[in-house]
Amino acid sequence: LFERLTLSVLNFTRIDAEESEKVALNPGVNSHKSTSSFFVEHTRAISVPYIYKRQHMLEVIIDGCLDRDSYIACGNILRNCIRRPELCHVLQTNEDMFDKFFAMMQNRDFDIATDGFRSLQMLLTKHPQMACNFMLENYDFVLKQRLNKLCQMRNYANKRLALSLLAETLASRANLKLMLRYVKDAENLEMIIGELRGKKKAVQLQAWDVFKIFVANPRKPNEITTMLRQAKRMLMKFLKKFSSVKKDPRFEQEISMVVHVLSQL
Repeated sequence: LFERLTLSVLNFTRIDAEESEKVALNPGVNSHKSTSSFFVEHTRAISVPYIYKRQHMLEVIIDGCLDRDSYIACGNILRNCIRRPELCHVLQTNEDMFDKFFAMMQNRDFDIATDGFRSLQMLLTKHPQMACNFMLENYDFVLKQRLNKLCQMRNYANKRLALSLLAETLASRANLKLMLRYVKDAENLEMIIGELRGKKKAVQLQAWDVFKIFVANPRKPNEITTMLRQAKRMLMKFLKKFSSVKKDPRFEQEISMVVHVLSQL
């Protein structure tokens, strides 16, 4: 049965768009109606050891996430795989497979990019301790060479998704060590200030969620303090206008905190 299942998955990207959408919207559909839905159901349990030994199946599923005709169902299957710690670890540590998550988010097709965001978000948050250890061990590759570059994309929608993921990753309690390492890096601050000064308010708000962490850090390295001091005048002028972006008590408190800290530099 699983040998036949493997062959079905290997040809999965050939499934037509209508069937693909049906599978994703109704993953409980009977197995005789859809081989793909059968696979979705079984990745939750019995097929995990099988897939683990045949990791090329994961590569085929990921490739399907980059195809317009199959990304919905393949994305659903991929996230079911991520829910399993053993398979999540494979997807994180295989550089080629991991890189394809970023390829999804850079896709010109917004639907594929958004679905890729959901998968990458789950990959970096579903199993907190595993994800934190992975990102710490591969800090330059994951944060600086991949996630930071996504945040600097020209595509407005994709940039927002990337900044949102970065902010969520740094704000997680499980990622405290990762956050402390990130906010000590002056290159990261320079990148975030650049995005903060962008013309789109939505992008500014996403960048703000990261910038405020740099400012709130009570143990700023000299490089960070120097950069903030040099940019102080520009930042104070920016914050005066930025404070009116949204009416929210918590946001107003954050603005006040940042202004106070900057004024003390």
